[in-house]
Order: sequence, then C-alpha cells, then structure tokens
Amino acid sequence: MESTLTKTRDTTFDSIKFVLIFFVVFAHTFQINMCGVNARLFSFINSFHMPAFILVSGFFYKDSDSKKFWRGILELFLVILVFQIIYFSWGWLDPFDFSWEGIWNRVSHLYLPRRALWYILSLCFWRLFMRYYPSKVRENYKITLPISIIVSLLVGFIPIRGEFSFQRTFTFFPFFLMGYYMHKYNLWDKIRGIKNWMCITVIVIYFLVILLIPNFPDSMLTGSFHYWSGLGSWKKMFLLRVASYFWMIPLTICVLNVIPNCKFLAEQGQNTMFYFLYHPYFIWLMHWCVVKFNAPTSTLFLFIYTAISMFVMYWLSKIPVLNFLTKPISTIRSKK
Repeated sequence: MESTLTKTRDTTFDSIKFVLIFFVVFAHTFQINMCGVNARLFSFINSFHMPAFILVSGFFYKDSDSKKFWRGILELFLVILVFQIIYFSWGWLDPFDFSWEGIWNRVSHLYLPRRALWYILSLCFWRLFMRYYPSKVRENYKITLPISIIVSLLVGFIPIRGEFSFQRTFTFFPFFLMGYYMHKYNLWDKIRGIKNWMCITVIVIYFLVILLIPNFPDSMLTGSFHYWSGLGSWKKMFLLRVASYFWMIPLTICVLNVIPNCKFLAEQGQNTMFYFLYHPYFIWLMHWCVVKFNAPTSTLFLFIYTAISMFVMYWLSKIPVLNFLTKPISTIRSKK
C-alpha cells in the first residue's frame, strides 16, 4: 500500500524543517540571556531540535550512483570550507591577540567546526558510513541501531571533543539511522498517526520536568562532551549519555508528530540551509544591539528578535550570491 508520505512528503517535511530551524535560531538567542525561564526553554528546545533535524536528514538519505554521491559530499565540504573561513575572518572583529602566538592559536583551531558547521561535517560522515557500511548489515535495524548506540557510549571514553565534530558525529548518528529506518519501513505514517493530545501531554510533561529540576544537566543534550571533560566523574557522564537517548527520542517523536502540514510553513521551509548557516551572524548582531542599546532580553523580546531575524534572512535568501554560498555546485548545475 502506498504511504501517504509520497503524496505529502514535500509540504510535510518542509513545514517540519521550517519549524525546527525557527527553534534552532530561537534557542541560540537565549545565549544572550541565559537566566530564569530562558535557560529552561534553552534546555527544552535543545532536547529535540537537533535530534529532529538529524532524523529528518536520515529520512531522506538514499543510495545514489557514485558520481551523484560524491558531488553531494564535495558540495558539503565546500560549504564547510567557505563558512569556516567566513567564521574565522569574522572572529577577527572580536578582541584578539595579534601576537604570533595568538594568530597561531586562532589558525590551529580551524579543525574545530564553527557554529552550525558541526552538523554539516557530521552529515558528511553519516552519508559516508551509509554508503560504505555493508548493506546487509546496514539494512538490519535490529543490529545496526543498537550497535550505533553502543559505539556512541564507548566513544565517550575517547578524550576528543569538538575536533572534526567527533563526539557529536557518534552521539547523534542513531537519530540519523532512525530517520533512515522510518523511511525504509514506512513508519512515518504510524508516527503521524499518534494522537496529538498524547504528544502534547508528553511535551508539556517534559517542559515541566525541566522547569522544576534545578541544575538540569544540559551537557547531555549537546552530545559534544567526552567523559573526561571535567563536568563530572566519568561514571556520571556515561550515565548522562545513556539517559540522553531515553530523554530525547520520545520528545523528538512527539514534536515531529504535532508540527502541522501547513502550506505557508512549507513555502518558508524550502531553504532551511540558508537560515542554518547565516543565523549565527544575526545572533551576534542581536547580542551587539542588546549591549549597545540596553535592549530588553525577556523571553518575549527574544522571540520577537528571532522572528525579525527570520524575516530578514528570508529576504536575504533571495540575493543570489548569498544563496550560492550555501549550495555552490547545485546552483551551477541548475543554470546549465
């Protein structure tokens, strides 16, 4: 039987992507003022926004011919290179040590993906894994999914953190696989078939838990910390990573279920890569304005700043050169 997804795939997932990218930008604005409710909302949004994004990325993974596959990988690496250089150059605007030691310290950290680039780099690794992992094993979710979680737990013992997005690549890979298996085994309709009131109830309970628990362990949500990072004993960090899967998976599924299939949202969600790559500059600009003009930073105002930033980025996405930087190869090929 044909899945309803084939009929509504574009609008459904474009709607989901736009809502998720809005949450990404909104969560990052909380870094301007991480106090009170803002800190709680930051933890809540971090519990699902990237797991959901990565799950959707896995959903759309499919095998392709070698030329098309490597063209896609090359484009992602070009995007990483371009924006890594832009972020690196942008950093010169900050207070900076211009001694040779200070300059070398900045250059030597180029292997650390800046801002949102960790996701792009990890996406390259996930696609490479899916491409070259033995297909018979890969297609068996009963083997591959548990192995991916076990490997993620073991990788936490390796004292490498943000270098080449090492920890996050392994920590979030199970979500990529979940998305892939949802597509392969036609599970999306079952997820969307869960009663909305049940999902909303779960979402509310999650938020209340975060609101009521003092010192909620945010470190388990980023996926970037190894067990020796100094945030606690290795046993505590190990248990937090285990707990992160039990915490994030149900919430991610519930959030994906309640996002409506809306034509307006879908129209805005067709170019989320643009928002993803350019929004750090708007966060920086918002932070500068807040400091310069002593602007309010309550949750309501941060929401308004986010909405304004999204609106401006929507219009900026119509500028060809800015759009070109987010998908150079695809843009060139589309003009042939």
